[in-house]
Amino acid sequence: MYDVYATDRFMSQLRNLEKRIQKKADSEIESLKVNPQIGEKLKGLLSDCWRVEIDTKYRLVYRIHSSQNRIELIFIGLRKKVYKELERLRRKELI
Repeated sequence: MYDVYATDRFMSQLRNLEKRIQKKADSEIESLKVNPQIGEKLKGLLSDCWRVEIDTKYRLVYRIHSSQNRIELIFIGLRKKVYKELERLRRKELI
């Protein structure tokens, strides 16, 4: 079982989503605790990150820290915006 750590950014984004999406995200997070590799590994600038679909429109992005048995939740949002925003944050070294 993995421990879960959520960044402040992630928690802020989660609070701003509809309750229905929040519940789906909570369910996915519980699944990640057991098997964090159920998501899909990202490529390019974000190759150390994984993503899981919350529904057709939303993505949850996280990192696996296997040596610490920990999952870091870093971003949740609309599929159309998530990857561009994450790449922007990575270039500024904010994630």
